This record gives sequence, structure tokens and C-alpha cells, in this order.
Amino acid sequence: MTSLAGELLGPLGAGDAAPARAWVARYLESAGMPPARLAALTGLGRWNADRADAELTGEAADALRSAVRLTSGDRTASGLLALCLRLDCEAAWEVSWEHGPVQAVIDTALAARTGTEEHADAEWGLLALVGREMLVEAAAASGSLRVLAEQATATAVAAAEVAALAAARGGDPIAAHTGEAADAETRYYRAVATAATAAGRPSGRALDAAVAELADAETWFADDDVGRSELRAHRASLEALREAAGRPALEVSAGTVVHLYPFGLRGVTPGAAVRALRATGQRWTLAGLPVAHVERELPLNDVWKGNDPLGRQYAGAALVLPDVLLPDGDRDEPHRLRVEVRLTELGNHCVRLVMPLEDAGPQALYAAQLRAAPEAGDLRELGTAVVPAEGAAGPGWGRLSDLAADICADLCAQFAEHAGLPTVQVSTRSGAYHVLTRVERAVAVSPDCPAVPVEDPRELVSLVGGALLGHPVRHGVSAIAEWSGYRPGAATPIDAPGLVEGLVLRTANTTALACPTSPSYMVDAVQEAAEFVATLDGLFAGWQVELADHYYRINREMERLQEEIARRPAEGDWDLPFLDSTQRDLEAAQHGMQLFVMAARLRLMFITAPSLVTSPVMRTTLDHLLAAAGFDRARADFVGTVEDVVGDRAWALIDSSVRRRQELAEARRREQEAVALAQQAEDEARGRRRMDILLAAVAAVGISGLFSIVQAGYALTGWRSAVLVALAVVTALATGAITHRLTAPSRTTRRR
Repeated sequence: MTSLAGELLGPLGAGDAAPARAWVARYLESAGMPPARLAALTGLGRWNADRADAELTGEAADALRSAVRLTSGDRTASGLLALCLRLDCEAAWEVSWEHGPVQAVIDTALAARTGTEEHADAEWGLLALVGREMLVEAAAASGSLRVLAEQATATAVAAAEVAALAAARGGDPIAAHTGEAADAETRYYRAVATAATAAGRPSGRALDAAVAELADAETWFADDDVGRSELRAHRASLEALREAAGRPALEVSAGTVVHLYPFGLRGVTPGAAVRALRATGQRWTLAGLPVAHVERELPLNDVWKGNDPLGRQYAGAALVLPDVLLPDGDRDEPHRLRVEVRLTELGNHCVRLVMPLEDAGPQALYAAQLRAAPEAGDLRELGTAVVPAEGAAGPGWGRLSDLAADICADLCAQFAEHAGLPTVQVSTRSGAYHVLTRVERAVAVSPDCPAVPVEDPRELVSLVGGALLGHPVRHGVSAIAEWSGYRPGAATPIDAPGLVEGLVLRTANTTALACPTSPSYMVDAVQEAAEFVATLDGLFAGWQVELADHYYRINREMERLQEEIARRPAEGDWDLPFLDSTQRDLEAAQHGMQLFVMAARLRLMFITAPSLVTSPVMRTTLDHLLAAAGFDRARADFVGTVEDVVGDRAWALIDSSVRRRQELAEARRREQEAVALAQQAEDEARGRRRMDILLAAVAAVGISGLFSIVQAGYALTGWRSAVLVALAVVTALATGAITHRLTAPSRTTRRR
């Protein structure tokens, strides 16, 4: 056992499961597990990292169940297997926001236990604890401090129970290792629960206690860089909150948060897509939600009715779906969100979710922005979900991004079923989202003082939590109340000259508007411009997929041609129909690419054209927003890619190869036809010669007969008869020679 503790448990404590895993593998092999099944146990927790669902593959699940059953009778083997599984699952969890694959490993392993073995309950309880820890992360990423405190408290209790089970097995090195790990987790989650509670109701005393408890927990993780770094981040956030405890904090009395999910459409022009939506959209169902009504025109300011000489303008239509409810653990009532799908004649389509803000402090504002991200906590794991406001709830959606993804996924089928457009494809990406926060009214809240309305929007960013208005949404949560550590200056101020007096800030994935001294219709115009720019990402997403698809078509044609070359020699019997078909495909692909490039460049020109809007002032504001969004860089990247694709010599090489083989096949065909014609002519000539010779022979016979008649009539005998016979023979030979001479092919012909 001393060797076991030193050689296996020591590395396990340092995060290295290799020695323990090798020991377990030898045990399982001796117990009869085949090597092939042993190999399936490698990389537990990442078996299905590339799968959309959370189910294990059959091979992996069977191997895991067998391993659990084969080790169930041995305390050491069973305990080490559980500890290895825990380390593998934590390693997978460390690099992924998706908990399903890891939870599937845990559930499969625990379900394989018979329930009769009690000697390794602590180790298996430590594995089950990973599932509870992931719930804490989901709560943190949901933005609710109350739910975070509840989940952290429950996890701390579960960890303490595991520690008690391990303590009951005194003198067992594995139990001692398990108890130490469980004690550390107990302290960690107790500190997290205390910190979440203190951050939710900040006061000097509560924050002091929470900071002290976090610092104490850090000492337990002196050898764990990961755990210590997380505790340190929590402590830094609470220390920032403590420093700001006496300062006025931001509270948005009234406002909105718009979550935008851009996407592009392929296989249909933007104009045709809008017309199809107007004509048939009322019958559509998206993400299980029937369309409530169709807005035939987007509710846009007249400033978008530009004077383009070609009649183009930024316009479109929208599908309005039933509202959905977004649970919030820090509120008694869920948020009610408006759901729209907007299609435009320019091609910058989007799913648009609008959530009202009311009396929202920094944490509520942070949560509202965070929930747009695909890395936000999955609310279904926490027992809640985003559900329709009316009608049957169903399973709902774990995130707002899941709802948007389901809507986009259903668009293709609706176009095909209702509009007769079966070739439509949706192009999007999970990280393509934008959050627009509009502050209508805000107040500064100070402890033990009445709220003070904020009239000057420039003061907003100086309030506690005000930096949220100019900070991008991160890909995940780094600490409790991480917003307390945000600093102003992360955003680009947008100058809107002559339109609004106020605050317009733009980051990589957020825009904030706070213009309390401007009329709402002027702020509406700026918001529309900001949303216009934010949704251009969908346009570029579709174009990039189109270019990638073009390369895939090249690759497919090259593969087809290579297979044909492999079947036939370079000078062999080429299949002309195949070559002609390939040539037509190449020409169609090249033509389609040229049309696509021309249409894309026209749209890019229109986006930056003065005729897009009627107001020069709005044009200037749009230019500032485009610059802040990196539009010039995105356009340059796209144009460069287009030049690479269009100028790529692959098409030319394929075309040249196909044409060369067409020429070879055609030349071979002509040669074969020439040979056949020559053979036919020779056969005909030979037949004529034979006929002519036959005729000559007949003529000679006729002459001989004539001489016979003369001989008989004149009674020629002796030498006179001999002369006559000789004359007949000479005449026949001369006739044959002349006939042969006239019917024989020329020397030139023979030489050929």
C-alpha cells in the first residue's frame, strides 16, 4: 500500500492519471478484458467531443460498463478506476463549455454499479461530484447570483458527505486521497457560495468575510494551479466590489437589450427570399413556433429610403414568432422576449430577440448581455428553460442561442415546403451574435441615499457597473461578478453628428446607446444603423461558405477527372460524353462563381454608397459604425479571398486537361474514321478490279470465239490456223493488261 500511495496516488494528486490508468488496465486485462476493449477506455470524457448529442458510442459505453463490473469486487481497483474517471472528466470539462459528453461518462459509469459494493463509495461519490460542479458553472454562466449560491452550497454539502465516507475508512491510502480531494472541494464551494451571496447583496462586512474565506480556500489549493487561479479571480472581483461599495452604482430604470443572431442564405437571392417570406411566411413554423404574423415591411426610419439610381434600398420583411419566457433566478418573474426573423433585400438577415430592461443593476445588466452567448449556462441543466409564453412549453431551449440556432435550422425546410425553393441553405456560426443595449432612463444608486437620475450620459461609464456599456461579452464567465473588474475604454465611441447627443459605444460584439436628451425617433435611427452594421456578419458568413463550396466543387471535379485518368491511359479510348459533361459542369461552375462575385461586389459597393441613406449625417454615422466594426478589414479579406479563388489556376488546369483529352479523343476518332474510309475505298477498288478482270476475260473469250468462227468459216488450217490462235492469245493478253493497267491503284495510292 505504501508503494501504491507513492507510485499511483501521488501522480493522481498532481493531475497525472497515467500510472493509475496503467495499473487499472493491467488489472482489467488479467480479469479477462480484451485489449481492443481496453483501448476504448482511452480518453474518457472526450469520447464524443465531436458529437452533437450527449450519448456515448456503443463501444465506449460497453467498455466502461465492463470495466466497472470487473473491478467491482476489488476495493483498490474500483477506487482507482473511479479516480481515473474523475480526472479524465475534469480534463475534458476544463476545455469545454458543453457538459453533456462529460455527464454521459459519469452517468454511464454510475449506472453500471450493482449497488452492493460499498467499499469504494467515496471514490464514486467524488466522480458524481463532478456533475454537481458543472451545475455550479452553469449557474454562474446564467448570470444569477442566487442560483449560483444555491448550487455552490449544495455542491459543498455533497463534497462534505464524500469526505465523511472517506474518513470512515481510516488507514486506507485511497480513502485518504479521496478525503483530501473532497475536503478541498468542500472549502472551494463553500467559499464560492459565500462570495455569490455577498456579491448579490454587497455590504462591507459581507464582502470582507467572503474575501477572507476565498483567501483561506486558496491555501488549500497551493499545489493546484487551476483551482487557485479560479479562487484568485473570485477574490479579485469581490475586492473590486468592496472598493466600490461607497460609490454610486448604475441602475437602468428603463431600456432594452436586443440579441442579434446574423445569418446568410445561399441558393436564393435576397430579393427572392423576401418575396417568398411575404407570400408564404404566415404558414411557416420555426423551432416549433408557428408564425404569429408577417411584417411585410421592416419598421425602418424613412432615412433608409435612399435615392439609389438602380432603385436599391435597405428594406425587407419580418416573421414575428410567439414571445418566449427567459427564466431569471434573481427575479420572481421571467423576462418576456419578442422573437423576430428578419430578411432583407441586401442579404444581412438575422434572428432578433428583444428583452426589456427595468430597474436593472449591474449584475442584471451583465446577465442580460451574457445570455446572448452560446457559452451561456444551459438553463435546462438547472431545471429551467426558455419556453414559449403561450401554449405548451415542451422541452424548451437551454440558451437563447439554441433558440436562434433552431430557428435558422428550420428555415430551409420552410422555404422548400411553402415557397418551392428546395436549394436554400443557411450559413451562420455559433460565435456570430451581437448585443445592443439601449438605455432610456438610468439612475445612480448610492447606499442609504435616494436614487439620482443621470441626465448626462457621459457620467454613466463612471458609475459602478457603467463599464458594462462599453465592454464586449466574454466567451464564458471568469469570476463571480466579473463585471466589477471591467475598466472603461474597451469600446470605440461612435460620433453621431447632428443625430443624437449622448453615448454610442461599439465593441466586438456589443453596442450601447444612451441618449436621454434626444427624441426617441432620432435614437431609433441610430439603433437601426447599429443593427444594420451588426448583422453584416451574416452576409460575410454566407459569402465565405460560398467561396469554400466553390473550392469543394473544384476538388470534386479534380477527383472525378483523376479517377477517369486512372481508368484510361492518356492516349486511350476516352469517354467523350463524360468529358463533355465535365466541360459543361466546369463552365457552369465558373459562370456561377462570376455571377456570385459580381453580386457580392455590387452589394459591398451599395453598403458604402451615399445613396444607401438619404441623410449625409446618417451616412457619416454609418461610416463610423462600419469602421468600429472592422468592415474595411472584412471587405478586404473577402475581396482578397475572391481574387485567390477566381484567379486560382485549378479551374484552368482542369479545363486544360479536359480539353486536351477531348482533343485526343477527337483526333483518335478522326483517325479511326480515316482508316475506315481508306479500307472501304480499297475494298471497293479491289471489287472493281475483280469485276473488270472478269469482264476482260469474257471479252477475251468473245474474241477467241470470233476467231474460231473466222477459222471455221474460211477453213483455215496449218500455219494460218496457228497464226490466228496466236493472234487471239495476244489480243486476250493485251486486253487483260490494259484492263489491269486501268483498274490498278496508282503508285501514290499504294505508297499511302
